[in-house]
Amino acid sequence: LGDIYYVGLPSEIQHCCLGRKPEWADQGVRWPIGKYGSFTIPGNHEFYSRGFGYYDYFLPNLGLFNPDNLTEPIHSQKTSYWLLENDQWRIIGLDTGYDSFSLLNIDNSSIKLPDQLMNWLINIVGLNSQMNDKRGLIFFSHHQVLSAWNEKPNTDFQSQIASLLPEGRTILFLWGHEHRLSFYEKQTIKTSSNQSLTFYGRCIGNSGFPTLAKELPKKSRETKLLFYDDRLYHFHNNLFLPDLPLGYNGYATMKFINTDQISLIIQYKTLSLTNDGQLTHENPTLLLEEQWSVDINGNVLLNNIQSFNNQLTRTVHSDSIQPKTKRPTCCTTL
Repeated sequence: LGDIYYVGLPSEIQHCCLGRKPEWADQGVRWPIGKYGSFTIPGNHEFYSRGFGYYDYFLPNLGLFNPDNLTEPIHSQKTSYWLLENDQWRIIGLDTGYDSFSLLNIDNSSIKLPDQLMNWLINIVGLNSQMNDKRGLIFFSHHQVLSAWNEKPNTDFQSQIASLLPEGRTILFLWGHEHRLSFYEKQTIKTSSNQSLTFYGRCIGNSGFPTLAKELPKKSRETKLLFYDDRLYHFHNNLFLPDLPLGYNGYATMKFINTDQISLIIQYKTLSLTNDGQLTHENPTLLLEEQWSVDINGNVLLNNIQSFNNQLTRTVHSDSIQPKTKRPTCCTTL
């Protein structure tokens, strides 16, 4: 979902995504390739260097693969947006990074989807307010639709998406950008063009970033924040910032099934700590699982949500006056 640090340079793409060993580390990182391929969308950091590393180095190494040969794609990813679909679902990857860079203040606070992307959504994907396709819609983006932490979500593409959907159509939206894991209740918001957008929101940007996980949600009630992960661990071997508190690196898995009631299971996991305090990808920690389906009108339905970790924070909204504590009164631990 984007943001290859620090500015998406070709060298950073090679070190952080293509497995080339940098001088300052024991090994590089290879972006995982699924059985049939892997796709990506950009964030704002890739465009701090004008996207050259992302387009010229990363995309040619992604796309559709032969399951018997995952060394190079048979059809490389050509654009920074894409569509994956089956009989029940359509997953749409959006490029919100392209319009995010500003020469004046680095980050554009009013992000719009590019015209080329909007034309593709209308003419190729077939999104419109009168569409007859009743499959469930899942949108991936880097930037958030709303945030319990930021005063402004720094995005203005909600109205563009709302204009392409039938009135009241419920969708699932997953984004990154904020370096935390958070879950929002189903809600309907008014966009800048006074249109309505109804969605379930999930931020899956938890990526081992320092300090941000300690911030408390300022707008948990307003944004209907449901869960978030504020667990921290300390990276003891950092020579420059010893005992630096970090949020847990995490990811989500999606399993599509075909039953009478459930057609999608999403599990949210993080890396685990060994007994000596080192991160490991073995035996990942399962935080939460969701079961989803689609009704006859194409609305996404959340059939079940279950927490598997008692350290995941759940927000409880109450109108009663609470005494002052070190933790906000909106938050309790499951």
